[in-house]
Amino acid sequence: MGKIESILAKFRDKTPGSNIVFAKKNGRFSGIFLFSYLCIEYAKNYIPIISLEAYHLKSRYQGAILMDSMMQGSGKILPISFGV
Repeated sequence: MGKIESILAKFRDKTPGSNIVFAKKNGRFSGIFLFSYLCIEYAKNYIPIISLEAYHLKSRYQGAILMDSMMQGSGKILPISFGV
């Protein structure tokens, strides 16, 4: 098990109910999706407006970092999920 997998395993143990997908292609890292159960519990009190943001990586790895977020009535933003 690599370093990323061990970190994700610890996260999964600390936050039961979270959805974590770790993808490999030809034995190499190709992506990750993290959907925290805690964020969903907090999201019950938020306005049902969801935004998706993408940040493109300009290094040798290429790809993008994706983030879903919701907005509270007072303007506070809550990240829901992350993906690479």
